[in-house]
Amino acid sequence: MVDYMIERGTSPTQTHHFRIYLSNFFRYTNLHKYDGPFDKEEYDQVVKKVKATKQNKTITFEPEQLVKMLQDPRASAKTKALIELYICAAPRESEAIQVQLSDINFKTNPPEIAFRATSTKTQTERISFLSREATQFIQQYLESRTPRAIQSPWLFPNQTDPTKHIVRASAYRNIINSLKRLGFRKKDVTRYTLSPHKFRTLNLSIAQSHGFPLNWAQYLVGQDTGVSDFYTAKKILAQQWLEKVEPHLNFLGQIQTQIATDQRIEELESELADIKKRLVIPPVANYHPMTLQNMMETLLDPKLAEAYVNAQAIFKRRVATLVASRKVSHGSQHKTIEQPVIGPPNLPSAS
Repeated sequence: MVDYMIERGTSPTQTHHFRIYLSNFFRYTNLHKYDGPFDKEEYDQVVKKVKATKQNKTITFEPEQLVKMLQDPRASAKTKALIELYICAAPRESEAIQVQLSDINFKTNPPEIAFRATSTKTQTERISFLSREATQFIQQYLESRTPRAIQSPWLFPNQTDPTKHIVRASAYRNIINSLKRLGFRKKDVTRYTLSPHKFRTLNLSIAQSHGFPLNWAQYLVGQDTGVSDFYTAKKILAQQWLEKVEPHLNFLGQIQTQIATDQRIEELESELADIKKRLVIPPVANYHPMTLQNMMETLLDPKLAEAYVNAQAIFKRRVATLVASRKVSHGSQHKTIEQPVIGPPNLPSAS
């Protein structure tokens, strides 16, 4: 069996564990009773040993991948609701498939989802929360269910028997098929990098990176926090989650906001370029005074335009006074010569 798994390219960790299961099977069935007690040394010599490899736990979903999974037209409403449940509450597969409709409260803010003690790995009841986006996808999925499935108490009922929930393999296939369709199902050496369990890594990393306490985040995803129990009031927990975590779990909303922001930036850049073109003004001498006044009123601050007009009026009065009063006598003949006039006072800068 071990040789077969190696030939198939099964991950070393999985092969390593199956080798251990096989030895336990021999002990349990007592198939060796005619040959004496089970000999572990002989087993190790006959069955090839395979070392388990450590998985890179930092690898998780990228926002762009989640957006494509949620926008995939080939994915069913059920698959998208399951993806959103994984993103927000980060349940284990066995926990996700056992959620009942009565476990979800859409009336609270944020909406709450309860995981019963009988369905959790730690055998401890806990709550978690749903984002606006997750709430929308789950409600759309509930509205799309068949009349037969509507009667089921389960969030994800079994297709053949709605009185039962879907099996774990079915939930797993929904996510894996979505990854395969979009080309995200890739191997890192010997094992696949993305799986439903990676949603738990995603949830914890988002919570921690935005200042949400680690023990609170671990409680929400159902991790064992050790000997210390969790005593934070639910109201405080919900408020902190709503402020620090929830805004970063709405991936489609973030993309739409980014698109709108990019479009607004392009519009502002276009307006700025147009203003710059209009501000490239030829020398003032080429313009009629009234044209200059209109340009100043249009392009510049009204107070600046008014200052320019006042300066222009003062300059005109000074020119008229000097022309009328300045006469210079040359020798015995009296000639009226218009003396050069000093230029206008410094005008306010247009820049």
